[in-house]
Amino acid sequence: MAPSTLAQRRPLVPGVYVPVITIFKDDEAQSLDIDAYQKHILFMAKAGIHGFVCQGTTAEAPALTFEERAEVGMVFLQYFQRNHR
Repeated sequence: MAPSTLAQRRPLVPGVYVPVITIFKDDEAQSLDIDAYQKHILFMAKAGIHGFVCQGTTAEAPALTFEERAEVGMVFLQYFQRNHR
């Protein structure tokens, strides 16, 4: 990444940051449970969590397909754009 791009980033908001687990359905395909994922994020936001690490530290990212990782990331961003506290 170019140095000028890095310099334009905002500093992190002080507070508590947590990893967000990726939730799966109990079906044969073990597909993503987007509804449960959104409810979990909202619960944590209402509990006072300041920041979230999506697919950051709970080790599920390598087990997801590229499409699943992209879907989780997009859902995460879209959900916060609609529900920003």
